[in-house]
Amino acid sequence: PSVMTYATVSRGAVSAGYPVVQTNGPMTGKAESPYPTSTSWTYEAGFKTMWLDRRLELNGSVFYNDVKNGHLIVFNPGQLFFGTASLDYQSKGFELEAAARLSQNLKLTAGVGYTHAELVNVPTGSSTGAQSGNRVPNMPKFNTSVGLQYDAPMSIGGAQGRLKAAVAWQYVGKRAA
Repeated sequence: PSVMTYATVSRGAVSAGYPVVQTNGPMTGKAESPYPTSTSWTYEAGFKTMWLDRRLELNGSVFYNDVKNGHLIVFNPGQLFFGTASLDYQSKGFELEAAARLSQNLKLTAGVGYTHAELVNVPTGSSTGAQSGNRVPNMPKFNTSVGLQYDAPMSIGGAQGRLKAAVAWQYVGKRAA
């Protein structure tokens, strides 16, 4: 009753669309080229556990994502603007989190994650400047967090309520541009 394991396989899609910044219409009168639908397969396995009479929780997961035509924001130096590129990428990693009830009103939380995400199948000479094996933009390799939460009943005058307070620290690793 205090351990749950799971595994999922999911298929996803993000609809096709048009760039936010129109460059062909205003300058040349040409129709704007849409970017294609992005599709993905996602695989995840993990666990959720409770220990010490539910005072300690420990959860973890591992994952793998395979994305085709992922919509990524890229800088086009020739036109001096950011646009959308459709590139394939894969990511894999893990997440681990814990929560400990230190008292009836005080809870300590912590987490750590790692993601390896890289571009794959990039056409040679892509106008984006990307190459297969490059890191996926804006995806940090490491992240971690620590937090403390306080929650207690409180009354002011005749009104009943709860006092809730939290403080947290989060680290997000370097991200590729």
